[in-house]
Amino acid sequence: MVGLVLLTLTGCQRGYTVVPAPPPDANADKMFTATIYLPTDSGELSARTKELKKTANMAKATLEALLEEDDGKFFPKDVKVLGLEVDGKGRAVVNFNQRILDKEAPDQEMETTGLGAIVRTLAEHKNINEITINVEGQSSGRIGDKDIENWWGFNSLKMQPFSVTVADEGEAEDTTSP
Repeated sequence: MVGLVLLTLTGCQRGYTVVPAPPPDANADKMFTATIYLPTDSGELSARTKELKKTANMAKATLEALLEEDDGKFFPKDVKVLGLEVDGKGRAVVNFNQRILDKEAPDQEMETTGLGAIVRTLAEHKNINEITINVEGQSSGRIGDKDIENWWGFNSLKMQPFSVTVADEGEAEDTTSP
């Protein structure tokens, strides 16, 4: 590898300081390309790629990018991913704050689209093959006046865990549909 060297003249006779310049791709190993699936008004999922910083939990970073990119258009504003753990068998448990329950879907299709966006986004991580969603550490019960399993009004979390399978053409599919 050829390194570049910057020469900075210090103003003295024949004096100079050699400062090595970083290689042009110095950050390449610190980034990864993530695919997120944003819900559209028509109930479809739109795939988008984003460059994200590598972290110890890249699946969580990808899910956070989905929520950030959505910016309250589909998912409630101020939703936070409190945690995301994946065990050695590919079972992921996502833990959201209670703000995720603030959405009221007008129909089951919209609720399924929202869950599909979460599942498809996480399915891009090859180490995940099953997803369970918790709210404030719970998969059932109530938080305030909200029933966790009721999710956005149509009991979708009663179908957990959501399985991820790989289709023949190599794309991940989710099983959020009833």
